[in-house]
Amino acid sequence: MIDSESTLAVGIVVSLLVWEVSRLSPGGLVVPAYAVMHLSRPGWLAGIVLSSLLAYGAFQFFKKYTLLYGRRRFTVMILSGMVAKTLVTRLSLVLPWLDPGGPLDVLGNVVPGLVANDFEQQGVLPTLAASVLATAVTFGVLHMVEWLSAALFTTFGGM
Repeated sequence: MIDSESTLAVGIVVSLLVWEVSRLSPGGLVVPAYAVMHLSRPGWLAGIVLSSLLAYGAFQFFKKYTLLYGRRRFTVMILSGMVAKTLVTRLSLVLPWLDPGGPLDVLGNVVPGLVANDFEQQGVLPTLAASVLATAVTFGVLHMVEWLSAALFTTFGGM
């Protein structure tokens, strides 16, 4: 089994590679790693996408009435993501399929804002596509490493 630190490290490297090749950010460097850690909880993934869309919508509303650029924009995105995540967590009490694993984890508070920030910069569909790609590659790399380590352990008898 791959630990969370290794998953996070591989996810960050894969995110950077996806950015370098496609010039599309997968919603932030940590998002694919967190998605891989929660692949067994599709409700969590749906909750993150819904929270990100709500945060993006809130930002679209706020930008009509204020000047939001740079750090101010990013701060509004993160805070909107946190509020949206709280709303989706409350909604999951009524719709248990949305997040069957329970409330979103603590670091999940930041993820919707990161994804929403990339929605604003490059569009919703390109961001989701890059995120799915980076998540799949991260998953594949981690399982290939796990398979290779098991094969080496079996071949060399645990030396």
